[in-house]
This record gives sequence, structure tokens and C-alpha cells, in this order.
Amino acid sequence: MIAETALMSSLFKTSSKAIVMTDSAWYFREKKPSDTARDPISSEFFANESVKNAARALVREAIQNSLDARLPEHRDPVEIRINIGVEIEATGKGEADYFFHGVWPHLKAKQSKLQKPPSPKQRCAFLTIEDFGTNGLEGDPEEWKPSEGKDNAFYTFFRAEAYSEKVGEDRGRWGVGKLVFPRSSRASSFFGYTIPRSTGKPMLMGRMILGHHPVDDIEYVPDAFFGVRKTVAGDPNFVIAVTDHATLARFRQVFHVSRDHEPGLSVVVPWLVDATEDLEQFEVQSLSRTVAAEYMLPILRGDLVVKISRGRETQRLDAVALNKADQPWIDDNVRTLLELGRFAANTPSDQIFRLEGADQSPSPKMPETPLASENLAAARTLLESGQAVAFDFPIRVHPKNVPSQLAVFRVHLLANSSSESEAPVFVRDGITITNAKGPRVPEYASLVTVDDNPLASMLGDAENPAHTEWLTETRGFKDKYKYAAAFLRYVKHGPVDLFHLLFSGQREIDLFVLAEFFPDSELSETASQPGKANTAEGRGVKDPPAPPPPPKPRLYSLSRVAGGFQVRRGTIEGKTPHRLRIRIAYDVRTGNPLRKYAEFDFDVAAPPIDIVADGLSVLSYAANEIVAAPDRANFSLAVTGFDENRDLYVKVEAYEDTDEH
Repeated sequence: MIAETALMSSLFKTSSKAIVMTDSAWYFREKKPSDTARDPISSEFFANESVKNAARALVREAIQNSLDARLPEHRDPVEIRINIGVEIEATGKGEADYFFHGVWPHLKAKQSKLQKPPSPKQRCAFLTIEDFGTNGLEGDPEEWKPSEGKDNAFYTFFRAEAYSEKVGEDRGRWGVGKLVFPRSSRASSFFGYTIPRSTGKPMLMGRMILGHHPVDDIEYVPDAFFGVRKTVAGDPNFVIAVTDHATLARFRQVFHVSRDHEPGLSVVVPWLVDATEDLEQFEVQSLSRTVAAEYMLPILRGDLVVKISRGRETQRLDAVALNKADQPWIDDNVRTLLELGRFAANTPSDQIFRLEGADQSPSPKMPETPLASENLAAARTLLESGQAVAFDFPIRVHPKNVPSQLAVFRVHLLANSSSESEAPVFVRDGITITNAKGPRVPEYASLVTVDDNPLASMLGDAENPAHTEWLTETRGFKDKYKYAAAFLRYVKHGPVDLFHLLFSGQREIDLFVLAEFFPDSELSETASQPGKANTAEGRGVKDPPAPPPPPKPRLYSLSRVAGGFQVRRGTIEGKTPHRLRIRIAYDVRTGNPLRKYAEFDFDVAAPPIDIVADGLSVLSYAANEIVAAPDRANFSLAVTGFDENRDLYVKVEAYEDTDEH
């Protein structure tokens, strides 16, 4: 029995042409008696991200890595080329088999952990993502362990998990980001074709991550590599990169790799998940919207250009394209965001205001006199005239083992052109942290940017592996900084705190502020009357302000509880409602959260959701809706079991009588 199995013959047939192969192959290592049985779990960090939208997750990770690898002396922007190979653009039957010959028994093994393993009889849908103006994967490709004080990007990319050389302002830290590539492949595999800047020599290597699995009564470990076998450090089964020109040329042809001699990295993800079920995400226009929303600032600042192609259709995203408001891929969800991004990329100095007095307390808060009255008035005037403004929030970051450091984050505000309230958008070092939720700002879109300073480093340490949200429990965050959770909350609440500062005493009571996560249909109807939304009168600006009307008797009250919410009786003067309709969803950055509810988020009829009713009858409950009828005035309905790391959006409709329409 040999310890390594090569799974590519030196000669095989594809279609009617014989193809001569080198000794490049997929190598699977047999499990030794002393090996620990291990099924990889790191890719589960990206389960929701990659399964829900493979294209978005792949592009996000690749662009982030490419920006980190930008040449320090390179004045031109990093260029990303994305080639979408799905449907008729996928490789023909047999073409991909050139690089997968012999692996099929492993992919079909029951213990492979693959949900929908591919077949050699299918066309191979793929995504190729290439960067230019970067270093490529530098480092000794035959190194088998990290060397202290010596970076090796090739080793980190192919041979290491949960190990990263990125620090400080780099966008990634966990060392598992690359696992989004196999997670997005039905064969749990990816290829890297790289030309290091230092050598100029192209190399190709592949990696596959399965579960422990038997083939023909032989047990194999999860990791497999595509390459060439060579004895390294006494190990005759060490796999190194392919360098022969014939194999490299064939690879570039099959997977539409455009790289010729330029340094950089080309990543190919074969056998894409959802490539036949969710084709919209692989459309050029759809992917353009994603890239524009998540990387608008690097593009607008001239640091990044992205070219997306599918067949003959091509879209180039650069600063010129993003400054054109009539692009077909710009919809209402990104239009206001791009307007804020354009302002943030080139903010006029007379529209930047700086808050005074950096808070150094354990629980940072807005200073009592952060702006002179004339600056407050000037900022309000700009906002009410439809212009954007920016505010710098100085703050001191407190690492535990070094002196505190002065930092800053910037909040941008712009009157929202749509009728729907939107959550703030947070951008750290050019990358949009898509699920970093903060309170919604009534009638205004907001953007928070943190660029290359101690606060950016702190927030990077708070990010999850996919860099989509800030969490207080990540490694290297709460144990590295003093007052960490309080500072994270201060950044998230910056936009709404700024809103209250600007309009305190200048507006009528804005009932939407009380419905930050719990909207009320009655309030929505009265506050969104046609013709008033974008006027000073519609926004409630008064000089002097009119006294607020007496509060309307409430049919119910809505409050938060641990892991959910509670609906109870309203004001004493209010009637007992005949019926309550409650709809729930996790909050989203833009649009209506209820419309974006997905059944895998939760189901109120299934665990772990728990419904406790007191003084009312639950008439129906399924998916994200509960209908209940109070039996007495002092009723209570508690619903818990939701993900406490996500913000909850609850809409309650109360009906006073049986006429509910």
C-alpha cells in the first residue's frame, strides 16, 4: 500500500483527442493509524455567506486579498478581472476533466461531505478572479512550515488554515478567508495560478477539502492537492506547484485566465454552487451592483478597478463609471449609497465638521458641547438644502499593553431620497462591513468610514472571519483592548447620535426614532404623507418649533427582551385590540427587512423560537408571522429564541374591531 495516491493518468482521452499529461495530478493521502480523525469545520465560518450568494462571497474575499497585496510603489489602481463561466459559458463536457480525471470516486464517496457532488458528464460552471498590480504569491513554494520573521504568501494561501500574516490595517486577519473558495465549489476545490513579482515564473496549484472518506476500502484524510509530487524534508509525497508550460497553457485556456506574464494571482473556483439554481447572482449587472456597494470607496478613490465579463458582455467599474448616475446596474438600493460614497471620496473641506473633545472614559459618549452653535446651524442648513455633510469623531483607543492612541472615524449624512429608513453603512479600510448594524437614522442615509488608524485596527480585530460584522467576542478584541464593547457601540451609534445632536430642539418629536427596530404601521402612514417627505415641513423643521401634539392612545406596547421581544397592552386610555398581526425579520442594511426574510433565518413555529402567550389566543403562527387575539386588557406575548448577534425588525399591526381591511 502506498502512502500517496496520484489520480491522473499520464495519457487519457477527452472527446476524440488524446491529451498528453505530465505527472501533475490530484494527490490524496491515506490515513495513518496515528492520524487524528478530523473533519474540517473552518469553512462553516462562511456557510451562510457562500451558500446564499457564492458570487458575492467569492468576489468579496478575492478583492480584499488583492487590495492587501497591492504593490507599495504602484500608483495605478489594482485591477480585478472577473470572468463568469456559467450556462453556455461553462466549460464543455470533458474539458474540466483534464484537471479532475480520477477524482470522481472521492467526490462520490458518502463521507465526502459534499451536498451535490459534480459529475464528469456535466459542464463545469466556474468563476475566475484575477488581480493585476499586486505581488502575486511570494515566498518559497516548497516551504512546509512558517519561518519566523519571514513572510510566505504561497505557504499561507495553500498550506495553512487559521494562520495569517496580516496585521494592523490589513483587511483580513483570521487566515481562513480563502476557505470561502472551496465552500463555493460543489467539488470543494479551487486553483491558484500565480506569477510572483520576484521570480516572474508562473505556478499552478490546487486544493480540495473533503471529509474523511473511504475509497475501495482505503481511508483518506480530508486534504488533497493538485500539483507535482517531490521529496521535500525527507517526505517523498510532498506536493509542489505545477510549472510546465503545456499544463499551464491548457489551464489558462479552459478557465479563461487572461494573465500572461504579469505578476499577481488568478483564482479559479470550479463547479460553482447554485450555478444552475440561482443564476441571477452570476449576471454581470447583479455582480456590478455588489461590487459597487461593497467596494465603492476604493474605486471612487482611484485605488481599484474591476472588470466583470460573461461571454461577450463586459462591465468596467472605475471612478468614471461610479460617477455616472444613469448606469443600468444602479438601482434605488445603491443610488443614495453611491452618492454618499462620491461625497466621502472627495469631501469639500467646508463640509467637514470636527467634534471637539475626544471622550476618554470607559463608556464613550457624545461630548456635551461638541460643536459651536454656528457650526450646528451651518450643518443643518447644508443638510436641509439637500447637500451632504461629514463629521469627524475624535476618539482615544485603549490597547491594554500600550498607551492610548488618538483615532478618528467620520460620519457622513445625506437626506434619503427614498421613503424607507436605512441602516448606516460602515466601511473599514475600504471594505464594507455588510452586517455591522447600527440604529437607523430617520430620513437620512448615513455612511461611517474608518481609514488606516488605531480605530481601524481595533475594528478589524472585532470582525468575524468573513469580515461582514463586528462582534465583541472575537479573539484579539476584548482581551486586547480596554472598554472594547463600549467603543464598538459608540461607533455603531455615531450616526443616530449625530442626528439627535443636530436636530435637538429643532424638530417635532420624530416617532420613528422610537421604532428604530420596531416599526408601527400607524406611524408609517401618518409620517409618510405624499408631498411632504422631502420638504422642511415634512421633516418637521420649525423655527420656532411648534409644540408636539398630545400622544395618541396606544393599542399595544412593544419592548425588547433577551433573545426577542414582547408585545403587551398599550396605554390605559387605549382600547384592547381585537386582533394583532406581528411580522418579524432580521434587519438589513437597505430596503424592507420583511421582504428579505428567508425561511432559513427562522420559523416561529419551530425551535429554537419560543412563544409564551398570556391573556390572548394565538390564532396562527408560521414562517415569520404570528396572528393573535387578546382575551383581556392585560395581555402579553413574548417571543424569544432569535439570534442575539443580529438586530431584530418587528412590525405590529393592531386592529380595533373585526373590520381588518
